[in-house]
Amino acid sequence: MAHANALSGIMASAGWAVEFVAPLIERPSAFQLLEEASLEFKIPCYFWDFGSCRFQDISRPHSFVAPDCCGIFDILKYLCITDTPGIFVIENMQELMQIRSISDFNSEERQLQLSAIVANLYFKFAASGGSNFLVLLSTNGLRVDDYLKGLVPSVFLPLPDREHLVESASRLSAEFGLEQADSEQLISAMSGLFLKEIARGVTLWQQGYYGKSSDISSSLRQYKIGKFRELGLTFKEPSILGEFGGLDLLRNALEDVKFQFSGMARSFSIPLPKGWLLVGPPGTGKTFAASVCSSKLGVPLVSVDVGALIAGGAAYLSCVLQRVEAIGASVLYFDELDKLFSSNSNSLSGESGNSIQILGQLLSWLQDKTGHTFVIATLNRLAALPPELTRSGRFDAIFYVGFPQACERKQIVELHAARFDNRYKNTSESPLSDRDWQILLNMTNNFVGAELARMVEAAAQKKAREIANILSGKNSEFSLWNKRDREQIQELRCLVNLPESDLLVLPLQIESKTLRGIVRLELNDFLEERKKITPLFVRDTDRILAMENSSRYVSVPSSSPDTSLFAPVLSTFWGEEVSSKS
Repeated sequence: MAHANALSGIMASAGWAVEFVAPLIERPSAFQLLEEASLEFKIPCYFWDFGSCRFQDISRPHSFVAPDCCGIFDILKYLCITDTPGIFVIENMQELMQIRSISDFNSEERQLQLSAIVANLYFKFAASGGSNFLVLLSTNGLRVDDYLKGLVPSVFLPLPDREHLVESASRLSAEFGLEQADSEQLISAMSGLFLKEIARGVTLWQQGYYGKSSDISSSLRQYKIGKFRELGLTFKEPSILGEFGGLDLLRNALEDVKFQFSGMARSFSIPLPKGWLLVGPPGTGKTFAASVCSSKLGVPLVSVDVGALIAGGAAYLSCVLQRVEAIGASVLYFDELDKLFSSNSNSLSGESGNSIQILGQLLSWLQDKTGHTFVIATLNRLAALPPELTRSGRFDAIFYVGFPQACERKQIVELHAARFDNRYKNTSESPLSDRDWQILLNMTNNFVGAELARMVEAAAQKKAREIANILSGKNSEFSLWNKRDREQIQELRCLVNLPESDLLVLPLQIESKTLRGIVRLELNDFLEERKKITPLFVRDTDRILAMENSSRYVSVPSSSPDTSLFAPVLSTFWGEEVSSKS
């Protein structure tokens, strides 16, 4: 027999008690499915929540049953003794089944009582032969306890698939006169949202909430970003990002991932890629590398807050994975995943009960996933992760992202310096000589990418301030500037009268590229800012070395050995130079 929906199908398969998970905004949709099940089984459907504290027929809102029942235990006792046929829906009883703390004996006793009553109701309704069902509706994301999970199946209200999104986009396109290309953008913007959320986003767009000039697709995209933020997720559309310095082996591996996602790979039966683990000390560029991967693959980046994951547990992870899979092709990014397991290092396996549930769900999803979701997780301590998560078949590769080598530090400095000084864009004609680079790279040994970026930005900020002072007439001393710079500054000063009070406001008639051409970053500018930075390696040497030693030699290197002119000379313990050929 074909059933009206997945919920009624589960109920017909000996699901005398079912957990139904749906967001609160989709409660009307949940009621619709419950009404369909009610019609299919030809029995009424009654709904109870903590607001009314009475069972009411969902098809007749003012029709009540058991009017004398008030609390949750009263209503459960009523169900234990009544012979009234029906589907009995209780909303958010799972809230009372949570143990707040180990020492909270009252919540533990309440959980045991509620679980036992639900189990008794299951077997009572099973004996009734299909005239009674219990549905535990969860609209707050909480789930039943472990005691009931093997007995009470869970049904999730599905997010709209592409067929439903196409239907919604066609309706909106006809209503607002959109073209076919706009419809595809609209479908992309709606993916990952429930239908009621889409309707709310459209209403906000009509009211001009996202600006009168904003189109419906961009407005829905902004609404989705806000909705994901409420869930502890950061949603970013793929953008054009510059290259990241170094990590050539990681970039080569990214080309392999692009091929594995292609249709050509499907024709060869190549499996879809699962993801990467990026391990290494803080600040080495792991997070930026994840953003670049999203950009190069041309898919959105969805970042998960590990703190929210710890707080929400396995139920929260289920919600995240449901949303991400509905989006389609994307990069799912877990930052500092080791925090999920490192807080309970005294336990037998290093995980608390909450972490074990999260781990089990994540492992199952990684093993069984068939969608175009590429997972990237960064961490500082590989040893903190349980072996089940790092074994072969979970992630495709574990890359070690360590301190940048000399040639990579040069690339990082050039990439950041090019933002302020046009001369650094042409790497074949560097403004610094090889000797200058050798001095700078020696002075920045064991610097991470974030520290190099800070050094360059501080040097550029100081130079920009000097130019602003000169333009305002506050500093007329040009002795530190060459002839070309002095001529351009004089020309700019004549173009605009910039008062001292407006030093931080650049005049609109000065093109940014012209100003960028004036900012000249030289070796001394970098060295002066270098003196002000105490690198992380110096401040926390022992722990950084422990991170490096525990991960570097059991992971795939993300960079090739440095064979450039600036590579440090290898020597023996006695100081004798070692030939690279040996």
